Amino acid sequence: MNKEQFVKIIKQHQEQEERLDRLSEIIDYGSPLVEFGWLMFDNVMQEAFNEE
Repeated sequence: MNKEQFVKIIKQHQEQEERLDRLSEIIDYGSPLVEFGWLMFDNVMQEAFNEE
């Protein structure tokens, strides 16, 4: 992963977090939709920053 890809992922995460914040104001924060977003982000980060 190069610097540009890393910066893009971080910006996308920040944008997604803002959307989740807005969404949590409307629906329950523990909703399946919100949990799915966090699960996907965690999976991407684990793949991107594994020991390999």
